[in-house]
Amino acid sequence: MKLSSVRDQSFGTRFEIVAFVGDEILRERLHEMGLRQGLVLEYRGSAPLGGPMIFHYKSVSIALRTTEASCLEVKPISV
Repeated sequence: MKLSSVRDQSFGTRFEIVAFVGDEILRERLHEMGLRQGLVLEYRGSAPLGGPMIFHYKSVSIALRTTEASCLEVKPISV
């Protein structure tokens, strides 16, 4: 199983959250937003000039700063 960072994903990629790494405060914030291990996200794009990354899960779209997104360790899901 190859794990990667969310920041390495391309537009439209679906992936599963495998682990949370990094700063405890950022990991807690992600949990409060409803992100959990096993959740499937779809990368929808990012704002220009290094702005937030946009993800979609269930019926929710969420924008994460790159520092927050780097706390997610994921594995791609093949369609």
